[in-house]
Amino acid sequence: MKRGGAIAGLVCIALVAIAGCGGGDDETVTKAEFTAQANAICAKTDAKRDAAVTAAFKKQEASGKGSTDAFSQELISTAVVPPFNQMTEELSELEAPDPGAEEAAAVTAAFEKAVRHLEEVPVEDLDPQVDPFGVAKAKATAFGLKKCGEI
Repeated sequence: MKRGGAIAGLVCIALVAIAGCGGGDDETVTKAEFTAQANAICAKTDAKRDAAVTAAFKKQEASGKGSTDAFSQELISTAVVPPFNQMTEELSELEAPDPGAEEAAAVTAAFEKAVRHLEEVPVEDLDPQVDPFGVAKAKATAFGLKKCGEI
């Protein structure tokens, strides 16, 4: 029994040492790595949003009701905002690239601002000629986030 306890203790010490020693990696995420991760997040968001919007329109069509401001407001709050909130959360959790951390943060902030705008402004006050994500998509494209710029 003493021997088993000693071995278990040594294993714990070894695991702590490995975790402590191995964690000193000074490598940062490259812009290419960040871009790949961010584009994957945006592609997933685009697919989720498209599926949610399509389902909402099918449901609305089946109900026999036409498109109304109430439907549009519900569509924004249930099919558009949630996937974009998740996207901005996931983008903000990514390790920022070096160089490019400030630009990456600006892209995320622009998407967050667009989502807040959709959450706060009633649908009847939204300008149908203005894409609320226009600034965010432009920043994303300029930074090389093609999928994020296409959302």
